Amino acid sequence: MYHPEVTYSTLYDYFKSYLNWDWLTPTPLNHVKLLSNKRNLPLAGYFNAERPAFISTLDKKNFKSFLNYFFSLNKQNKSVPALLVFSDNSQDSFLNQLSPSVLADINIPMLTTQKCTKTCLDALLPYCYQELSPRIIQHGTFIEVMGKGVLLTGKSGVGKSLTALYCLNNNHAFIADDAPFFYKHGIQLFGGSPTKLVNSLEIRNLGIIDVSKSYGPQFVRSIQKLDMIINLNRQPDEKRLINIASTTEDILGISIPKLPLPFTENIAILIENAVRCLYTNQIHNS
Repeated sequence: MYHPEVTYSTLYDYFKSYLNWDWLTPTPLNHVKLLSNKRNLPLAGYFNAERPAFISTLDKKNFKSFLNYFFSLNKQNKSVPALLVFSDNSQDSFLNQLSPSVLADINIPMLTTQKCTKTCLDALLPYCYQELSPRIIQHGTFIEVMGKGVLLTGKSGVGKSLTALYCLNNNHAFIADDAPFFYKHGIQLFGGSPTKLVNSLEIRNLGIIDVSKSYGPQFVRSIQKLDMIINLNRQPDEKRLINIASTTEDILGISIPKLPLPFTENIAILIENAVRCLYTNQIHNS
């Protein structure tokens, strides 16, 4: 497992035009990283003294509770936000109650915006889950079949990339090859491709295909929820009937349905029907 390396300036630049925010404290250096969320705090949210978010929003209603929280706890043991965002132009009320020495003692980067708290969090939460959540790399090929995210696994040379190519030819979509990353959002897993491998699908004896150029950008997804794992093998399973829900694999604490399938020239059709069965089971169990 690893934490993505996002700097304060990256986050600032990403939302500058939308949130129209600016630094309230001295601007952190470009290379300074938004520290990894080692205390497992919520990634972004309205400041809560019981469990402050990694990126916390403050307004006139809750900045007093923040001050009480910050100065009443042992500094070595408390969890403090990595970034404070003052929404609704509430920074003046905050600053009027602080001396420069107290502000320096807080020592947390602060931003201010005219946008309301809801607007800030609606923008920050998806970004944080995608860019700051702990990630895990899974060896395999990640595709989208009929709207469902399918991770193809199996031994090297079993046909994972070729299976993805067959599915592309059946009008499904490509997400990542070889080393897709996954992160948890609530009770779901989402995955994508490392930047250096985006759009690249390597086919044995053929080379690397740029899926976006060869098939069109409409056949590429940047992020997709993981719904199923297909474990490819060269020998058909001895069981003639396999319950899709009977076998699962745990990734970041979430159980994903896992199904073994033999690699054949009809593998795309088999995967399509496996996805149909999964979708039918989800409807019946909902």
